[in-house]
Amino acid sequence: MRTILVPYDGSTQADDLLHLACEVVGAEGRVVALYVTRVPPLLPLDPLPAHVDAAGNDVLDRAEQVMRRYDGIVETRLTRARHVRDAIVGEAGEIGADAIFLPLASGGIWRRLRCAWDAWAVVRQAPCRVLLGYSPALGGLYASNDPSTATGRPHNAHRPLPRQAHGL
Repeated sequence: MRTILVPYDGSTQADDLLHLACEVVGAEGRVVALYVTRVPPLLPLDPLPAHVDAAGNDVLDRAEQVMRRYDGIVETRLTRARHVRDAIVGEAGEIGADAIFLPLASGGIWRRLRCAWDAWAVVRQAPCRVLLGYSPALGGLYASNDPSTATGRPHNAHRPLPRQAHGL
């Protein structure tokens, strides 16, 4: 992979995937950390006061610190959008990403549901492979929409099989 997009929000999951992306691309590749400022429908996307992007700039400063120790090309981008999923898919197409490493949110139920909905939309619309990731603290699960990485096990393979009835 030459270019990996990591939607970055400063969370532990995003940090883990940013490290992973930097290790995967190595010195020849490019990692782009993207922060999306969600703008409510009643406000225009531009022009907005600079303080609207202040939190995003702080988060991207942290992303630069995380990526500083890697040799490859690292970039940070900030964009404004009504829907985070649309911004991620659009940015992936614009930079010609080979993959999106998408962190999944932890926290309250509504935050997780919104994240799951956005992740589903990104996986369906993305112009490239998408890797979904939880941090190791949440079980270390990494999932992908790439069929070549399938294990051949059904999604419920972790459940015990029902006992077979043996007739006499």
